[in-house]
Amino acid sequence: MAAPGCFTAEGVCVGPGTFSYTSVISSTFSPLGQDVVVDGVYTSEITDLSHAPLGLISMTGMGEESILGRLGPSDTGTWPTSLDSLAISGTVLGDPVSVGLDPSHPTTGQTSIAAMGSDFLITSFFDVFVDITIDTASGPVTDAIGPVHHWARELTALGHTVKLMPPAYVNSAM
Repeated sequence: MAAPGCFTAEGVCVGPGTFSYTSVISSTFSPLGQDVVVDGVYTSEITDLSHAPLGLISMTGMGEESILGRLGPSDTGTWPTSLDSLAISGTVLGDPVSVGLDPSHPTTGQTSIAAMGSDFLITSFFDVFVDITIDTASGPVTDAIGPVHHWARELTALGHTVKLMPPAYVNSAM
């Protein structure tokens, strides 16, 4: 079984990355909060199956987030946030790649907005679960990855033994 984020048929793995806004398509406010639709660029490292770097990837597309409780354009603070949609695409090693949110896992986090003169500094952090599809000559190859798999790889690299359990076996109550 391949490591999460790895595509054995292609011989590559996609590491965690960053989605940066390039332009705001729309920003609206409701009694629940702010809804923002953006164009953006996703960048990440691509490795071989042994996690040796092959290079960087860059994909473009759209994302939408809801900032719950931010009721006006001059509000500053930190709010719970959900990433409601993500649709990015590009080419990796000559094959078309598309990335979208994994519908079986909510993508939540927080957004902080601070005044910087007449501008705002906006930082967000999300646990993002995505479906990645690589359209190869032999057909599409799909995988789902999320933050738990990233941290499992990081901890394993530091010499720890990590055992991932299916959600059905985990109780959220202590």
